[in-house]
Amino acid sequence: MRRIIHADLMEQVADAHKIINRLKKSVNIDTTKIGVLGYSWGGLAASLVAMQRHDIATVVSFDGSEFHRYGYTKSEDDEFDETVNTPFFKNSALYVPYLRLESNPQPSKTKKDSTYNFLQKVSAAKQVIKIDSASIRTSHPYRPPSVLRVNVPHQTPIEGFAP
Repeated sequence: MRRIIHADLMEQVADAHKIINRLKKSVNIDTTKIGVLGYSWGGLAASLVAMQRHDIATVVSFDGSEFHRYGYTKSEDDEFDETVNTPFFKNSALYVPYLRLESNPQPSKTKKDSTYNFLQKVSAAKQVIKIDSASIRTSHPYRPPSVLRVNVPHQTPIEGFAP
């Protein structure tokens, strides 16, 4: 099972580069305003793409794995560590506005022992919005309920994003 997540992550990054390169050839697209968006490991992939390119305008992450919660599975912990310990990742930062929409971890998951703080890599405006999932009951952990109570902590505002 080892290296499957990292290989899939790198495939997502490569696919995003191909798509962006294709978009940049279109005359109907303002290529100064291309943003990348990802969910779960795709949030980390979107962040990696923006760290590798200078033509990305913003990153939006929906509960992205760039904030890795250690202690759930050893294989995912190892895969994440493999990614963040590469020379590229260690020496890179995110220089574009970053928005993260995050659901709070479910209280029943008590194995979590720490979280990688990706905000240390963000050198631009950043906003983290946490959704209080502890007070919301849904039939599936990844199916959003129809009404969300959102707690917006004081953060550096991103121009164009109003909490």
